[in-house]
Amino acid sequence: MSPYQQFTVNRNVAEKYVEMYVELRNLKGLGQRGALSNDNKYLLWCVRAAIVSAIGALDHYVHQVLLDRIPKLFKSNPPQISQELLEQVQKVVAVKTQSDMAKFFGYLASQNGIEAVCTSLRDEVFLYQSFQAPEKVVKAFKCLGYPDILQTVADSWQGPNTQRADLARRLESYVKRRNQIAHEGDLHSGVPREITPDYARKCISFVWNLVYRMDGSVYGWNQQTQPI
Repeated sequence: MSPYQQFTVNRNVAEKYVEMYVELRNLKGLGQRGALSNDNKYLLWCVRAAIVSAIGALDHYVHQVLLDRIPKLFKSNPPQISQELLEQVQKVVAVKTQSDMAKFFGYLASQNGIEAVCTSLRDEVFLYQSFQAPEKVVKAFKCLGYPDILQTVADSWQGPNTQRADLARRLESYVKRRNQIAHEGDLHSGVPREITPDYARKCISFVWNLVYRMDGSVYGWNQQTQPI
């Protein structure tokens, strides 16, 4: 399964949370619109889960693209190693101690040395990094040779609020809300923040459009048309 195919699966999960919210409202006879009573506001956790899931889908997509593309960069002739990728590789092959030396010679002796380095990058470096905030996403794609993936996306995305600064601001806003939900219980001074299913739908749509254009840039297909 390609990174974009897996992203589509994960994005669909986010959409299912919103659908679940709507269905639960209907089952409880609350209709599809209107404010919820305090007794029913727990249903909004489906909406919050959709936002966490959508940002998680972006994070996983970036991880998968790195794991897919980096071995190809190593195997190119000559190897295409950006400064950012070099910094990541140095975290697993830097020779500073005797144990580092043993590890380094292990890579050299291996018939699958590139795969071994990539496995170490996955397990020892990328596993502990998140690629959600704009600057983190940009830095990840710098490893693949893209100076500014958000600018690349902005160049192919027509319409209002699609300049590079707009995309960064919108992503930052959704990531901030995701963190409020995941780390703070979405509380402000002990009171749950207001949220609507429309906000979650906009978050999912934005992430979808963002990843759609990233994928077109990386894998070389036309991404001029919006996916929705």
